[in-house]
Amino acid sequence: MHRTLGFAHSDLGLRYVQSIVGETGAKTKWNTFWRYFLRTWTKRCDMSLWNVSEMQRNNVVMTNRTDNPLETYNSDFAARIGASQPGLLAFIKPAKEEAAAYVRLVDDIKRRHQSPTTHAR
Repeated sequence: MHRTLGFAHSDLGLRYVQSIVGETGAKTKWNTFWRYFLRTWTKRCDMSLWNVSEMQRNNVVMTNRTDNPLETYNSDFAARIGASQPGLLAFIKPAKEEAAAYVRLVDDIKRRHQSPTTHAR
């Protein structure tokens, strides 16, 4: 068990996935990936923070339901469109509005009317 993680089931889950993936034959590439994954994700972030559902059950206040800014953006954009599979015309108007907003933002930053954001919008 990784002592920094605090719970055994996470380590068991990682070992299980590693054992399945290891059977595919691309051992060197997967070993490189697992070294990166363990160094980047399990050392920097406690795995108990990976499960958003658990945080919701415990009434933890969250700004984003994901740690991936692109997923947050996609979710927000989909909400503006209002349909899971919009037609082309329903997609074009929000896409144009979004593009115009980013053009304004970039222009404002160039003119020093606004500072660049330090996070995803």
